[in-house]
Amino acid sequence: MANARAKTVHERLAEARIEFLNAEVKKSGKNMHAEFKYFELSDIVPVATKIFAEKGLTFLITFASGIAIGRLVDVLNENDYIEVTFPMRAIAE
Repeated sequence: MANARAKTVHERLAEARIEFLNAEVKKSGKNMHAEFKYFELSDIVPVATKIFAEKGLTFLITFASGIAIGRLVDVLNENDYIEVTFPMRAIAE
């Protein structure tokens, strides 16, 4: 396949999402008051990291001026990425 092109970050993210769903990750977090279960980072990160590595992707996080920035990057082409930003909030203890 001489004309085969490399898949974009968006295409590989779509594939990774399907693989994550097929991994049937279990929710370990429990809200006893409202009686529901939720994903904790410890449920998601190991599975997602493995899938991203297989797809040639890595997820980088930085924090700046009250904003968290997440960037999903092609490990062979750092100019091909998806970036999301979130406002950071203090969590009451």
